[in-house]
Amino acid sequence: MPRYFGAHICRFVFFYAILILYWLPACAVAADTTRFPDGANAAIAPNQALRLYSVDHEDAEPNHTLLLTVSATQATEKVLDFDRYVEVAWSPNSQAFFVTDYAGSDQANCFVFKFPPLSRMDVTPRLLQLSPEKNLFKNHHLYIKCTRWKDARHVEVDVSGYGDQHPRGFKRHYILEIAP
Repeated sequence: MPRYFGAHICRFVFFYAILILYWLPACAVAADTTRFPDGANAAIAPNQALRLYSVDHEDAEPNHTLLLTVSATQATEKVLDFDRYVEVAWSPNSQAFFVTDYAGSDQANCFVFKFPPLSRMDVTPRLLQLSPEKNLFKNHHLYIKCTRWKDARHVEVDVSGYGDQHPRGFKRHYILEIAP
């Protein structure tokens, strides 16, 4: 076997090891969210006491409703109506969850809900306070996506888009503190 063959194998193994280490965290983030209505039965809170699920409306708009059920009592509350699809994820302490609503081909919005009682916070005003670039939020294609919980009080948010303000597009990453 030629001497250089071993060097090529080492480069090959090194390249794929780096590739796997790079992509592995991205795969873990995707596994933490549940997408509705794509066949998921429910998103169950880490403490097993709460459950999020979607109900479809065949011939009515909005097309879907996201519901929250308390497992012990089977009490159910409407979280929100949506037309296309949503991604949800529970906080590690089961006291909050986020919903990214992919409302249209040109927009996605993120909300953080706390329970009990059920309350909703739109993350966009918080992002406007944090961002020195206010014109980011004036683009006609704007995607505000909650991506994962960093811990029980912090959610990671990706903002991207394009339009008149940013014809080449933009991407930003934020970490929002969610008040207790």
